[in-house]
Amino acid sequence: MEASLLKDALDRPHRRAFSFRGRSWSYGQLGSMAEGLACRLEELGVEKGDRVALVAPNSPAWVVMAHGIFWFGATAVLIHHGSTPQEVEEMIARSGADLVLRRSDVEQWVGVEEGETPGEKRPGHKRTPHRWRSEEILAIVFTSGTTGRPKAVALTVDQFVASASASAIRLGRNCDEHWLCPLSLSHIGGFSIVIRSVLYGTSFELCERFDEEQIWKTLQGGQVTAASLVPTMLHQLLKEAKGRRAKGLRFALVGGGPVSGDELRRARRQGIPAVPTYGMSEACSQVATLGLDECGRSLDSAGRALPGMEIAIFDANGKRMGPQEVGRIGIKGSAVIDSYLDEEAPKCKGYFLTTDMGYVDEEGYLFVEHRLGERIVTGGKNVDPLEVERCCRRRPEVDDLVVVGVDDPRWGQVVTALVRLEESAQMTLEELQTNVQRECRQNLSAYKIPRRFFRVNELPTTATGKVDRSRARTLATRFSRRN
Repeated sequence: MEASLLKDALDRPHRRAFSFRGRSWSYGQLGSMAEGLACRLEELGVEKGDRVALVAPNSPAWVVMAHGIFWFGATAVLIHHGSTPQEVEEMIARSGADLVLRRSDVEQWVGVEEGETPGEKRPGHKRTPHRWRSEEILAIVFTSGTTGRPKAVALTVDQFVASASASAIRLGRNCDEHWLCPLSLSHIGGFSIVIRSVLYGTSFELCERFDEEQIWKTLQGGQVTAASLVPTMLHQLLKEAKGRRAKGLRFALVGGGPVSGDELRRARRQGIPAVPTYGMSEACSQVATLGLDECGRSLDSAGRALPGMEIAIFDANGKRMGPQEVGRIGIKGSAVIDSYLDEEAPKCKGYFLTTDMGYVDEEGYLFVEHRLGERIVTGGKNVDPLEVERCCRRRPEVDDLVVVGVDDPRWGQVVTALVRLEESAQMTLEELQTNVQRECRQNLSAYKIPRRFFRVNELPTTATGKVDRSRARTLATRFSRRN
């Protein structure tokens, strides 16, 4: 493959590229602004193949920055704007970025401001868009870091094309797709929507952040045909549904963490055709996704491997496991990285070893159990925190929770729950504990039932909206020491 990413800016300039807060930008406008930014990068001494860090919130400026970098022929280094100065400095150093772009830079240079018509490139400045080769690194992204230090992932044009093609085969390709994107563009889930849109010549609805009321208004308007959500977002949408139904959605991908089949079924009753998916930065997003014609079954799974992807399960000694046998999930395919940017990737028999544990059934459906290192060992017995969480969520007073293991000299670890209550729930912590433990006793072995409960106003999350289990464990340990 050798192509300019913004081909539709040249071929179909009047076609919508993206929308934000009620305004739409055409591919022609986006191409003009991207060219203007590319000219500015040249003035700043940037050379083709250099790495340019992009640090900004979801905004039209972010989209222009990314495409300006690609028009020029540089690699975009995606850094979440909510990162601390120390984290930003570290990620810039690890990526080898030569320049840092922020939202204010782009708004000043090319006139992208809220509520204004996008500005044009300056007169006399022209630059031919870079023609990307398959093996060139398009972007460097950082993993979400739910269990530790984020890893740097360098992704090539070929990997993005392979991922987009596999996704389109599984989900179908709609030439008029308008994809809802409430995810951070700085992480693979949101960024893949931007790239797939230009590869398909379709458009997307950009959200500055997740706001359930605004999202519901958009879903009821019937303009968006696809969506990407993490489980916490879906949970909040269902909580605030209030009888509302989405219109026009073909599907809504739900990935990035555990979600129950019951919640997916409830979403479908609200007009949100929720489709479970499993993916990661190291695979350029999707690895497995349930097909749209399969959603009457296997909603508790993550679907089957996408075309061109393979999934295998391995034990601790590297032996390949059979159907229904739980082990470490390995993946292989043209969208999967060979190694991280600054460290080796774990491999087994040609498969990239993820940090997730799960199994594949006889029909090839993937079931994700938990993250490697998240399993709780109490009294010598293993506890899957996701199984416990699914049981606890059945209580109506539980809005959300996370279950972790807190170190204990007698038991090794104690099963501990951080719980966020429904706003209307009026009860003491002791009453909560009694109710949840009673629910658990009907469905779980005694050793799996949480012994300690702590109430929190908010669960710790990462920039992508996933539960940060590392921080949750630290918080639970701190609470346990106090009590």
